[in-house]
Amino acid sequence: TSNVTNIADMFYGCSMLSDLYLNFDLSQSNGIDSPFGRCDSLTNVVGKFEGTEDNLYLDSSPLTAASAMVFINGLATVTEKRTLALSRTTYDSLTNEQIAIATSKGWTVTRG
Repeated sequence: TSNVTNIADMFYGCSMLSDLYLNFDLSQSNGIDSPFGRCDSLTNVVGKFEGTEDNLYLDSSPLTAASAMVFINGLATVTEKRTLALSRTTYDSLTNEQIAIATSKGWTVTRG
């Protein structure tokens, strides 16, 4: 996926999707936004989701803490404020140290 430029709404509305293996290099992407919008059952994500510099909205997916870390660990360091929006249950399952990984890269982590 190193040449992908836009994954906005890629899995949008996949309400039955619960488990997903990703191998995404998004360092060349300019459109990410909400690839998992309305994925209300998405809890388990493994693999990599690296290089994103765009706002990332995961607030409709009740990800496990380990799954959220797939996204957090893969965030690019940004100079302009970017938002990582997580569901309430996902946000509440993370430690302050895990959230600090994202904030140290210039991201604001919000609780949906």
